[in-house]
Amino acid sequence: ADDMVLELPSATLRSRQAIVDFYTKIKATVRETLTLGQFVSDENGVAVEADTVFEAIADSPDFVVRPLKKGQRIHSVSFIFYEVRAGKFARIRSARFKME
Repeated sequence: ADDMVLELPSATLRSRQAIVDFYTKIKATVRETLTLGQFVSDENGVAVEADTVFEAIADSPDFVVRPLKKGQRIHSVSFIFYEVRAGKFARIRSARFKME
């Protein structure tokens, strides 16, 4: 949805465009590999356990989790909740369970 909200542990983004801009900047310096674990859904949304590796493909001093130098990695496990409204994502909430 155009007015969707993304709530991360370190930031809250309000609007589809703000989220696109945020991830466009990240993808310039960090590659994200995400593997889904448990997946649960109903008519109101989706909940997933996500195993994620962030790898810096260039120095990323402003990376949202912590500064990274090229080649450094962060591994995390998160729980992500996607709320659906009228068939579109309206709110996404992410919480880290584990980070290495």
